[in-house]
Amino acid sequence: MENAKDRILKVAVELFSQKGYRSTTVREICSKAGVNVALVNYHFKGKLGLGEEVVDYLFGPMSMAEWDDLPEEFSTLSGWRDAVRGFIRRFISAEGGELGRQMARSNLVFRELDAPSELFPIMFEKYMEPIQRRLKRLVRAALPEDVSEEEVEMWFVTVISQCVMFRKSPPPAMGMRGFDMSDPEVVDRVSAHIADPVFAKLGRKWGEA
Repeated sequence: MENAKDRILKVAVELFSQKGYRSTTVREICSKAGVNVALVNYHFKGKLGLGEEVVDYLFGPMSMAEWDDLPEEFSTLSGWRDAVRGFIRRFISAEGGELGRQMARSNLVFRELDAPSELFPIMFEKYMEPIQRRLKRLVRAALPEDVSEEEVEMWFVTVISQCVMFRKSPPPAMGMRGFDMSDPEVVDRVSAHIADPVFAKLGRKWGEA
């Protein structure tokens, strides 16, 4: 049997992902959870504390430690290619918790991107920014040392926007398009499709493109 804290968290996950953090009230959460409003302050120190626990619950399976094994430098195109494909594979695959958690995480992220609330800086600093920083490091590794931040940013957006498209689309919709993102072979093909045009341009640094 769920205790009051677990019921509050479960309902908050549902409502924040469906309506957004800003549009969901503490009273609404407590009414649906069947608990007293005062319990949000008792267990979570208020709405923002509850929001932070929701973020930790949704992003927790995407351990940042899994992204820390990327090398700092690359001496060959093949080593860099493997690292980029690995990054993309992790980003777009159906990993990181059960399907319901994945969809709730994606919904909350895109709601916050569309209309940032006080929850967004917490989500960004703890989970989104570290992942972005790792991809930019990969992009920068393939560019000349005097590259401008603008070019790094453009290549970053080129890669991440495609990753987001595959990550954002609901699994049923992706399945209708022939992309079963729970199939490792499909994920590998999609990763290569996203990454290969980047190799064709940036691989010139190693004289292999």
